[in-house]
Amino acid sequence: MTQLAKWFDNDLNICERIMDWGTSDSQAHTPAYQIHADIIQQNFTGDWCWSEAIELWTDKAINQVVLAYEDRDEYFDWEEETA
Repeated sequence: MTQLAKWFDNDLNICERIMDWGTSDSQAHTPAYQIHADIIQQNFTGDWCWSEAIELWTDKAINQVVLAYEDRDEYFDWEEETA
């Protein structure tokens, strides 16, 4: 099973929204930011996309980003956001 299927139900838009947030400059203080930088630098030259990059992330690292994204606002409504 791919990471995209396992974590994001094969929905690239949700993957991009969550992972872009988790690896944005505003999150530069987090381990996910450095993990992302390392993955991109070590595995891609030029353009890259989340459908390929997410497959290089570990379950633990993806889980950390997903949990942080869900917890970023105590009033966040996951179902509404992803509908």
